[in-house]
Amino acid sequence: MAKVYVFTPPNAGSSILTSTIYPNADGASVEIPWSADILAPSAGGWETSNGTNTASAGYSWTNFDAVIQNQLNYGAHSVVVSLSPISFSNGVGRGNKTSPQYIFSTNWAASLSVPQLYTGATSDYPGDALIPYGTCAQGVDNTAFPAAWTTPFLTAWKAAVGQALTHMAGQSYAPYIAYIRVGGGAGGEWFPWATQALETLCSPANVAGLKTQWMAYNNTMQSYITGLGTGFQFVQAMDGGFASQNIPYHWCTSEATNAVTNSMNGIGTEGLKGQDITNFNAVGYADGNTHVSGYPSMNSAYLFKTYLRSSQLTHLQTQTSAASDPTNTNQPGSLVPLLPYATNTIFSTDIELYYVDWQVAYDPANTNHGTYGAAYAQAIQTARGIVASWQSDVYADTFKVPEAPRGFYQPTEFDGFVRSLVKARSLQITREMVLVLPAVAPYLRVFDADDGSGQRSQISTAHMWAIDADQVIGPPAVIHARNLQITREVIIPAPVSTVHARDLQITREAIIIHTPTAKDFQIIREAILQANPLVRNLQVFRETVLIRPLPVNLLTFFDGDTDRVLGWGIPTAAIQQEDFFTQVFGPIFLQPQLCINT
Repeated sequence: MAKVYVFTPPNAGSSILTSTIYPNADGASVEIPWSADILAPSAGGWETSNGTNTASAGYSWTNFDAVIQNQLNYGAHSVVVSLSPISFSNGVGRGNKTSPQYIFSTNWAASLSVPQLYTGATSDYPGDALIPYGTCAQGVDNTAFPAAWTTPFLTAWKAAVGQALTHMAGQSYAPYIAYIRVGGGAGGEWFPWATQALETLCSPANVAGLKTQWMAYNNTMQSYITGLGTGFQFVQAMDGGFASQNIPYHWCTSEATNAVTNSMNGIGTEGLKGQDITNFNAVGYADGNTHVSGYPSMNSAYLFKTYLRSSQLTHLQTQTSAASDPTNTNQPGSLVPLLPYATNTIFSTDIELYYVDWQVAYDPANTNHGTYGAAYAQAIQTARGIVASWQSDVYADTFKVPEAPRGFYQPTEFDGFVRSLVKARSLQITREMVLVLPAVAPYLRVFDADDGSGQRSQISTAHMWAIDADQVIGPPAVIHARNLQITREVIIPAPVSTVHARDLQITREAIIIHTPTAKDFQIIREAILQANPLVRNLQVFRETVLIRPLPVNLLTFFDGDTDRVLGWGIPTAAIQQEDFFTQVFGPIFLQPQLCINT
């Protein structure tokens, strides 16, 4: 299961965003530019230059806060925030408008006792085409790409980021920030566009010399933001494998290594596209290393697999390289193949999709909705419900798995009694499963207990299958999972004292005896919950009996006969049994069957 966010939602909102898109998404992903010198104030830029563009005029938070708070007001459950120091380029005259103008001035450089900031131009990042391609200049073109690792830029950006993060930590929306990407290049990313020009400022004046400077810059910023102690989750966007700029994939590996060293919480790729699937089919999880093309974007398959079990890098974040093409004609292609690849092949835990893609899925006014809407909606919701896994055959006295996917440890049959904590990034236990004591497994799926004759089998607690188990630990047993699904006729009795999960789904005829605690918790179809779940978002589907109060932030009930919303934001004192509310808010968009594997 992955969290799937709406990237670049309209700042002004929309009726479809509130009524349909956010109820089917895990939140918003917004990008906030550093400066309001050129861009509209509503974009959220928090620093401006003085009247002569020679010094900072200070920081302002009204528009900055509105960018985040607006999405929560529109119904987003959480918000991903990217802080952008430099604009992306889209041809001549459409270069950098994000950085404050004072950082390019001689006055600012003089106040730091350093040379004036250089900017560089190439055909990929031309600025206003005032600088010859492949070269850098001072004070000629502020829209060309700045030498971001040098003191005039780094000093100002570091200060601005510190101000922003400290401010955010004190706001009421702080608990709803899913994670933050602090960019160092364009957007929330870390790529030095105008590479061939910027190399001329380095020693040696080549890609290797630029990498030394860039990774030192990256390390400085990472160390600074994690050292502020704001409590936020930080994701490092990885950038490398660009043939046009001659940047190898090992740049991504270095940025990921820095992330580990500096206690970041995740790594990400902002380049997901259909070509990744083609490349993966050719090279699998191999390290792109010194290559500049031919591997999944940003070395993501290799690095996500490398850090799959990391207790530190719990976010493996993916964003498409651009808005998708529902016809699957142009890159990045259709979400229908892309999302299964992201979740099942490279193990993405957080996916950001452009707003227009959500319109395809859920907005009848979108021109592609009629043809592709159902497939897009299903792909998105499947991504939200399933993360990398493969099907297991379950027998009466043993769990058995077929050949594992490429790059996975191949398990064999196992009859032992596994008495250990479940520590999983993705866990699914499905159909007629009695789980008494859980197992350590990065990925575990248990399917229909059918002995081959069509009869449902009794699964003995002495025969638990654990894939790639790390250790065996006795009770008290705790299910500890990033993404946990327990599906169809499942019993978790008293020995399981607590269910800890970021994303927990318990689906169809489930009985939970003790206390589950989860950020997002779904109990779907004929479920009996006998103890307090401490959750942020709770959805209860179909004829559910709730025995005790539920201290929750968001509570939704659905009727099992009509599949319609029965109540939203219901106080715990009003909880009754089965069809207990008459007010109807509208149809649900996530069908229970979506989470059932048969």
